[in-house]
Amino acid sequence: MLNNILSSIVLNKIGVEIGGPSSLGYIIYQNAESIDNVIFSKDTIWSNHTDEYNYYYNKTGKVIINDAVNISLVKNESYDFVFHLIR
Repeated sequence: MLNNILSSIVLNKIGVEIGGPSSLGYIIYQNAESIDNVIFSKDTIWSNHTDEYNYYYNKTGKVIINDAVNISLVKNESYDFVFHLIR
């Protein structure tokens, strides 16, 4: 049921993810048109990033380097949804 709700919210929409990728975001990844990713650095101890965010098979978005507590580089009204997984 939750998967159906998430699918309908993001289906063919453009989103931005804060701090991805998430191993639990596959329903969102496979149904969204595209997703950009806000991360604080291209190089971290767990990953090295390029300018392209490869989040699901052949789907890509852009990487936005910006601190998540002040996402000033994310333009207002440019996305249909925001995604962040809280663990």
